[in-house]
Amino acid sequence: PILRIAGPADVVAVARDAVGRVGGLLEAELGYDRRDVAAIALVLSEACNNVWEHAGPGAVGFVAAQRFAPRRGSAGRPYLLVGVADDGCGIRSSLARAHPDALGGSDESAVRRALEAGVSGVPGEE
Repeated sequence: PILRIAGPADVVAVARDAVGRVGGLLEAELGYDRRDVAAIALVLSEACNNVWEHAGPGAVGFVAAQRFAPRRGSAGRPYLLVGVADDGCGIRSSLARAHPDALGGSDESAVRRALEAGVSGVPGEE
């Protein structure tokens, strides 16, 4: 299913549902160990939370996951694709709320700037 994030109440419910579904597939069907599943669950939960925190007022987000079998004749393993998307203001606009100079650059430079320690996230935390 495609899970919808439309407000703060959805973040916890969607993250819990998505993490449960993805974690189950990773562990039971794809052979990941619990430590790896927990790490992936943390990343997925954070991505869901970021939709609400950064997308802007009125934005809606979606989470979906799909398991794929290896291609016929290949020696590959099954794999899982997970997508988190939103119709929000974008990284440059979100970053520009705290760092107005970010608005003038490219999307790539905004992503690079957001990944610098202390630039994005909760104020006062690294």
